[in-house]
Amino acid sequence: MAASNDARGSTLESGFLAAETGGRYILKPDQPAALLAAWETMISLLTTTTKVKAIGVSNFSTTHLKPLLHTSHPPMINQIEIHPYFPNTHLISFCAQHKIQAVAYSPLGSQGQTVRQGQTVATNLRLKHHDTTTRPLL
Repeated sequence: MAASNDARGSTLESGFLAAETGGRYILKPDQPAALLAAWETMISLLTTTTKVKAIGVSNFSTTHLKPLLHTSHPPMINQIEIHPYFPNTHLISFCAQHKIQAVAYSPLGSQGQTVRQGQTVATNLRLKHHDTTTRPLL
């Protein structure tokens, strides 16, 4: 696998990585061997350049995270869907147990499930924190 240490515009070349998009590489976690090879390449960029400060994943399930836990640098972040309609507590617990920060990419809901004024979860949060309905969710 060829990889460039030039973080300005480099792309990892392989059949399992999409082109670089906005400084992010898109991994396909359904190919475990390829995923591990790509992850090791990202670790080498983390350890050999000052331009890479952290490496993480997005939308990885526990199944996809487990192989990465045995590497020298497990993911620091897993960006996942978390909101009152989909609290994703099992995955959040798994991430916390393995010191992976779970980050919500959709704290107000998704796919037509947005939090509206007067709904129970949002209203309880608003009352508890004396704030607007959506602010405690962010």
